[in-house]
Amino acid sequence: MNDSILHQRFIQWSKYLISIVILLAAGVILGWGFDIEFLKRPLPQLKAMNPTSAVCFISSGVAFWLLGFSRYSKSKFIFAHALIFLPFFVGIVKLTMLLGGPDL
Repeated sequence: MNDSILHQRFIQWSKYLISIVILLAAGVILGWGFDIEFLKRPLPQLKAMNPTSAVCFISSGVAFWLLGFSRYSKSKFIFAHALIFLPFFVGIVKLTMLLGGPDL
């Protein structure tokens, strides 16, 4: 198989998979917003996804999409990097809280 064909398949599959991640995270946000238990946790024995985690998944997915599949522009580049910073910031806040910092 030609490497360029394989490369195109990988790009197409990455688009499918990142779309699924974004849609599932958006479903979690809707589940919390409208109190739909199935969207928060598909199986009763599972723990519900935190809405903050869902926002971080959406943020990362949109940033991945902007940096990987859209035409380059400086404004998209800056916006994507701002979106990438959000999960990093949430992680730093959570780590600070776990190490005995203020409960934010």
